[in-house]
Amino acid sequence: MRGTHHSTAVVTDRAAAPVPFFALAEDWRASERACREAIAEVLASGRYVLGACGARLERALATYLGAAHVLGTASGTDALVLALRAAGIGRGDDVVVPAFSFVASASAVLLVGANPVFADVVPGEWTLDPDDVARVATPTTRAIIGVDLYGLPADWPALRRVAASLGAVMVEDAAQAFGARVARSAAGTLADYGCLSFYPTKILGAAGDAGAIVVSDAAAADAVRALRNHGASTRMHHDRLGLNSRLDEVQAAVLGARLPYVDAHVTRRRAIAARYSAGLAAFRLGLPAEPDARTHAWNLYTVDCRSETRRDALAAGLRARGIGCDVYYPKPVHRQPLFAYRGAPLPVSEGAARTLLSLPIYPSLDDASVDASSRRSRSCRERSRVARRRASGPRAARPCLARRRPSPRARAHRRIRARRAIPTASVRGAARCGRRRAGCGVSALFRPRALRRAAAP
Repeated sequence: MRGTHHSTAVVTDRAAAPVPFFALAEDWRASERACREAIAEVLASGRYVLGACGARLERALATYLGAAHVLGTASGTDALVLALRAAGIGRGDDVVVPAFSFVASASAVLLVGANPVFADVVPGEWTLDPDDVARVATPTTRAIIGVDLYGLPADWPALRRVAASLGAVMVEDAAQAFGARVARSAAGTLADYGCLSFYPTKILGAAGDAGAIVVSDAAAADAVRALRNHGASTRMHHDRLGLNSRLDEVQAAVLGARLPYVDAHVTRRRAIAARYSAGLAAFRLGLPAEPDARTHAWNLYTVDCRSETRRDALAAGLRARGIGCDVYYPKPVHRQPLFAYRGAPLPVSEGAARTLLSLPIYPSLDDASVDASSRRSRSCRERSRVARRRASGPRAARPCLARRRPSPRARAHRRIRARRAIPTASVRGAARCGRRRAGCGVSALFRPRALRRAAAP
């Protein structure tokens, strides 16, 4: 999606400035000078593909992530394809993927000739459910792709246990989670292969498409290095069928200039997320989760509106008031026509596609704009609730769908009449007599003495 150039000026109740969903131009200002200098250096060097700038970026990323090897690719999607190819995944293999994610997580499986097997996600976290992975796995399952959706790492310790039991390779799609962590391990280093995306809207964004693969095994790194360059192990010597998926030097220069700002940007995103959560805490929305030991990077701040009608009404109200918002994702992956899915329903993923809504979150978003987004979300929700009440009209009296249940006294009268064929007046007299003598209300009618007196001529 394209960023806009709207200002994120201070927002007040009287004068509400628009709050775009993305503000890429604003976010670039901190690193603009460094980026321009780095690009000029590349242009002057005359080396634009697989040059010194790209090698320098790979080393810097490896240091930042604490990884052994990082290899640049042309995009995050190519990173997924190359990881599966390097792992030997191909025709006849099954790969478990989450049903709720961007389509690339599953389309990469098709691109290597394998079969995607869809598993559901964890409610509230929206990441791959380890229990459902174990449920849908097949004898030919060779790999599991977990996605760190919205910036929250999946439950990788549990996924590793499932993968070990299946003998499957693990691939981490960390496209949205650069800067996130599980304990002390960085997102992207939590599986056998970590796949990064540097699309402009990501936490570390390039000025176009770019990606990278993170591996710890030297042999796997050599395989990726060859596969991204037409399968060439050395110059003009091609051992296998590869791709043209090299990170160009201009994008490497931009990423290298922006990398030192990542920690500050993630810290700001965390502050914005905390402010949103505080402002919406009393509101009937499902707020994003951050389980213990998992540090969220907050690429997106996504709330659960509980129903599709409420989600759509809230989105329309926010947009009418100049607040950007978007739906990630309006259709679960397994319901995309591309996959022609015929399996059992995956209720969490299908429900998430109907009820989730993402609010603006980016480093240049100021506190006043965050508060305005929260305030207008509350206002839109309240107005939507009032509108629904008015549309339904005044509450009508409940129709009588069945006869009213008789009172205990009436039931007692009926029993006596049925058993003794006594006129109603006599029964009422017996009730009065029973109450006077026994002093215990209707229950006295069932005492032998009261019944004998009522049956007497």
